[in-house]
Amino acid sequence: MNENIKGNRKYIWNLIIMFILMLGTFYLLLKGNDIRLFIKTIKSINPIYVTLGFIMMFVFVLCESINIRILLNSLGNKISFWRGLKYSFVGFYFSSITPSASGGQPMQVYYMKKDKINISVSSLILLIVVAIYQIVMVIYVGILYFCKFSFLSDKIGNMKPFIIYGFTINSILVCIMLIIIFSNKLAEIIVNLFLKIGIKLRIVKNKKKYEEKINSHIKEYRDGAKHIKNNPIILIKICAITIIQLTALFIIPYFIYKAFGLNEYGVIDVMTIQGVLTIAVSSLPLPGAVGASESGFVTMFKILFSSKLVLPAMLVSRMVSFYLFLAISGVIVIGLQFKMNRCRDIKRYKKIKENLPI
Repeated sequence: MNENIKGNRKYIWNLIIMFILMLGTFYLLLKGNDIRLFIKTIKSINPIYVTLGFIMMFVFVLCESINIRILLNSLGNKISFWRGLKYSFVGFYFSSITPSASGGQPMQVYYMKKDKINISVSSLILLIVVAIYQIVMVIYVGILYFCKFSFLSDKIGNMKPFIIYGFTINSILVCIMLIIIFSNKLAEIIVNLFLKIGIKLRIVKNKKKYEEKINSHIKEYRDGAKHIKNNPIILIKICAITIIQLTALFIIPYFIYKAFGLNEYGVIDVMTIQGVLTIAVSSLPLPGAVGASESGFVTMFKILFSSKLVLPAMLVSRMVSFYLFLAISGVIVIGLQFKMNRCRDIKRYKKIKENLPI
């Protein structure tokens, strides 16, 4: 119970920090601008293109759910379409409110455990999903960057250090995740290291009991990793879906660009800038990359949108690609938590009823 309270407090604080960052960012960016003109500009945009942007964001979330479902099904854990979507929205929400998106996967593992999916299986499939996402993103953005290098050179501005940092951190993460997935020995070393830390900190009290559990999880992890390695077609499917997922994310600003009635630049130009921006801010220790994403958008998209339109464009783009889906995923998480609490209360009531004298 205490752990749940501490965890909830942590996420509440992350939400507060993100909200403060959001307010501070918009205050600094909007300071000195005519708010009425700003609102008038937003009202004049084409809602059809904004809707297309929203659909692309849904495709982004949907693709992750499909990847999770493919991997779970291949390992004998058959799940429905809606359950896969649930895990994806949970991941989106907790990744958005934690620094460097660090809270998404642990909470997905938690919800999968509640659905009777072994931790070893859920950890493995999420590690594969994240690893392939990072690999595809680095290669995808790298290709776009080098193909459009001359186009980007005058639009990067002071974002260059962040771009270098983003490519470096993401490449290192890819290497670490690949080693963990394909090296059973290293996975065992890491798990045992956490066990030793737990014993020293007195979090783990029954060493023998936990050793048995860990050995069981390691065996399941090895079996799952072996199955994935022996079925490369699964990885090819995940890579293909991830390409679609990232394309959906990178194309959103293009629809916003079209919503403002602009036509000078093509879809690849806009996607390249968004891809590089995503790499630059994705690993920053900020909840939802709030502040960095907004400032980076204004810096890198200024030439495309002009100084008058870049702020309204940034607001609409971030609303479609982040804030709106943060609210939707938040409502879903609250609903799931309410349902779990209700099920827990029903079980408690049944136990009490069983123990009552007739």
